[in-house]
Amino acid sequence: MTDNRVAPRAGAMRHVAGTAHLLHGAGTAHLLHGVGTDHLLRGVGTALLQSVAGSALLLRRARAARLLHGAGTALLATGLMLAGCSQRAAGPAGSKLRVYAADLAGAAKVCEVPRVNPAAGAGSEAPMKVVNDGGWCAISLHLDGPKPYEAGLLTTRPNHGNVLIHEVGDDTRIDYTPDRGFAGSDSFSVQLIPGNASIRVPVTVTLPAPPKA
Repeated sequence: MTDNRVAPRAGAMRHVAGTAHLLHGAGTAHLLHGVGTDHLLRGVGTALLQSVAGSALLLRRARAARLLHGAGTALLATGLMLAGCSQRAAGPAGSKLRVYAADLAGAAKVCEVPRVNPAAGAGSEAPMKVVNDGGWCAISLHLDGPKPYEAGLLTTRPNHGNVLIHEVGDDTRIDYTPDRGFAGSDSFSVQLIPGNASIRVPVTVTLPAPPKA
């Protein structure tokens, strides 16, 4: 006699096994989905990092280009300034030594001085008239040759200005610059070596005329 109760149990077991297999498949699919999603996110993250890195590289290159451009502009400006300083200016006729443009810059617009040819061991006077616009007024003199004196000594200092004694080309040049805003009388004296010639320079300083309304 056959026991029919075994068949339902076997069917139930197959049903349970099928369900388990289905759940296992679903779980695997879910796991694979999770793995795929994680892989996709990592890919997106890598792409973003590469994009950021590329942008940073472009910014660095742009900054480097700007720095190089700025450096090139600065070098060009410096070159132009040096060229202006080294440019030879027109000196006196027969001048043997170089006169630079920088030596001629900054002169007062109105400066009146006589031609001076001091004799060795003697004193002379060279009246100077200058309009005080902030520039210098100069007396130029030289030894035979022509050539500049070896030295010039400021024996009497001015009370309302400054004196600079220096070589410009073949000349010894004596520059007087009045104090800013000063108008009136001033004076100074210089002794020249060799020869011990001396020059006294009385100075008359006036202010520029006010602009017309």
